[in-house]
This record gives sequence, structure tokens and C-alpha cells, in this order.
Amino acid sequence: MSYLKFQHVFGILLIFSALSGFVIPRRYTERAQPQLQSLFSPVSEPVRHAAAWAYDRVGPTARGDGRRVQDVAEENAALRERVAYLQRQLGIKEQRDAEQRELGPVGDISTAFPVSAQDAGTRESLILRGSTMDGLRDNMIVVCPQGVVGTIQRAGVAGAQVRLVTDIGFRVAASFARFRNDEKGQIELVSLPLPAALLEGVGQSMLVRNLPKDIVEKAGLAPGDRVVVNDEKWPEALQGMHLGTVKQVGPRRDAPLLAEIRVEPTMNPLRLRSVRVVMKDR
Repeated sequence: MSYLKFQHVFGILLIFSALSGFVIPRRYTERAQPQLQSLFSPVSEPVRHAAAWAYDRVGPTARGDGRRVQDVAEENAALRERVAYLQRQLGIKEQRDAEQRELGPVGDISTAFPVSAQDAGTRESLILRGSTMDGLRDNMIVVCPQGVVGTIQRAGVAGAQVRLVTDIGFRVAASFARFRNDEKGQIELVSLPLPAALLEGVGQSMLVRNLPKDIVEKAGLAPGDRVVVNDEKWPEALQGMHLGTVKQVGPRRDAPLLAEIRVEPTMNPLRLRSVRVVMKDR
């Protein structure tokens, strides 16, 4: 190509560039841009690969963060501990939610508290990791999914004590019930025709000793029957909640006309890891 012909081509390109930049609308020039750029691929592709090869040889890209292996191992160990802790907390939260659902209406008016220890004294009681700062007050009722645990006693700013239903002298009004199959073959809980009973803790178990022996025999009370709350002083949501199971029925030694009914709790309260405290009356 002669010098004159090159000047002509260069001039045409300048004119086209001016038209593209100032005259032709941008929406038309943008459509042609990819096609024009592809014309330079035979030159740009080899140059790009050659530049990348040279850069990797002269100035290689830094890999990793430059920390010591020991530092990375310590951080990984800390992260594992954090994950294990969060998994444990999630498990506790899921367990408490399951207990609340299982308790039904009682779950809506109660709050979960962990058990920190059992009483080291002669009384049957638990120590809660909670205090009056958390809203705990004396005589609040403590429950778990298996039934009634006891009541709050000596709540203070440093902790709270739960007096168990099996503790000597604990008293609550109760009634008796039994599971049976109805006409459709479904299991139902029915009340036994017995007057109100006074359930007393005697240490590791409970006794009912205020019912006439003949009435108890007529009602057919037997081991395996359930003892449930029937105390007007307790919240309505707790009426009918499980207190224990009849273990033995017989006459009182000191009063043969009265029955002595031994009741066992459905769970070992001293092994509970958490309980729920009823915070509302309704």
C-alpha cells in the first residue's frame, strides 16, 4: 500500500470515528462494537496469553494468606469448638420447644429453667439456675412433661429451691383416673368415683390416707391407676395433670377403716436436668 493510499484509509477511519462519536446514535454503535472487536482477536489473543505467561514467571500470584500452619490449626480448633457449642445450644432449644408442645396449655404459661443441683440437705428438693430477678416467686408450681415436680420455695436473688412432691409434708388435693378403651376401641382417661383425696409426700413416694377403705374397694382402685391434680388452689391449666401412679392399695395400720394408697412419681425428680415453672395463673 502506498503512503497516499494509507492516508486515505486513515482519513476515512477518522471520519467514521467522528461520526460514531458525535453523529450516529449510541444504540447503533453499541451493536457493532462486539463485531468490530472480534476483528482484533487474531492479534489480542496471542498477546494476552503471552503477557499472562510472562507475568506468572516474573511475578507469580500470591497464594494463601501467609499465616503459619500452627495459626491456621488453632483457628480451625476454635471454630470447631464454636460449632459444637452452637449445636449444643440448638439441641437445648429444640428440646425445650418439644417440651412446651408436649405440655400443651401449661407450656404457654410456663418458662424453662435448668436444674443446677439437688439439695444436699435432708429435704427432697432441687436447686434451679434462676432467681427472683427472673420472676421466680415462692409457691410457684414446677412441672415437666411427665407431670408435676413440686413448688418453688425460698426463691432469692442467688437461686431458687424446688420442693418435690415426694418431700415429707408436701400436700396437694388429688383425684384418681384410669385408662380404658371406649366403645370405638380408642383409649380414654376416665375419673374413678372417689371423693377428693389428700396426697402427701413421705420421702421418695407419696401416700393417700384420708379415704375410707370400703369406698376405695368399691371403686376398684388398683395399682397402675393414675393420680392427678384436683386442687382448686392451683391454676386451671394444671387440673388433671399427672402426679403419680398407684403402687399399692391396702388398709392403714393405725386406722383399719381407712385405706393407705402408696403413689410413686412417674419419673425420678432428682435426675431432671431442666424443669418448667408456671409463671401465670391462667
